[in-house]
Amino acid sequence: MKCNILLVILLVASLVMRIPYTVSFNSDEVKVSIKPSYLEKRPQEELELYVEVDPAGYGISSGEILIKFNPTIFTVLEVVPGDLLGPSPLIAKQGINNTEGTVWYVAARMGATHPPTPIGTFLRIHLKIKEDAEEGTYPIEILRIGLADEKINDVYGIIRENATLRILRIATVTTPTYTTAYYTYPVYTTVITVTRGAPINLLLLLTILTIVIIPILIAIVVMVMFRRRIRKRKPIVLKIE
Repeated sequence: MKCNILLVILLVASLVMRIPYTVSFNSDEVKVSIKPSYLEKRPQEELELYVEVDPAGYGISSGEILIKFNPTIFTVLEVVPGDLLGPSPLIAKQGINNTEGTVWYVAARMGATHPPTPIGTFLRIHLKIKEDAEEGTYPIEILRIGLADEKINDVYGIIRENATLRILRIATVTTPTYTTAYYTYPVYTTVITVTRGAPINLLLLLTILTIVIIPILIAIVVMVMFRRRIRKRKPIVLKIE
């Protein structure tokens, strides 16, 4: 009610005194977003998220944020200030708790704040996905956010936009398996049995050779010798008187 009365007074005074006036207000809402808003990663991979602030015309002099993540899936390695509060902000709090899964960050601008503050990065978060992280979708959430304008007044109606990370399975590489086969060949053994009858068979063979073959050889020799003698004899000449 007082604000309306003051506005009417200013309008009347401007008309009467012909003094130009300006009334500034923010028609848009301040937005704080974790970006990228969606990512797909695999276990043991690293990634970087950043918190972007759209001041919507305000001058931002300081800020506080509390971020929640799943500590069984992610490990926060580092938190780095952004450019929202100038090149060298005064960091009042920078806490990483990988047991509870939280990041708490409080910082302020060094020097005066002149509105409007351009869209900028409040902080950057460097994370790593754990080796045993299970496949699934996991949120990175803004639990608490507070911003102060150029007059060190709280900024209300801040819109929060969280991020979602999709953990994929580890790609498996199939290595061909080679099997060495060994073949066993059968072994054949020839058994030679020598019996006591072998000397008897040999004696029988010698007897047959003596009885049959030797007489034949003798007869052949005699015939050959007889033919030679016949060829050597002189012819008989008979004289008849």
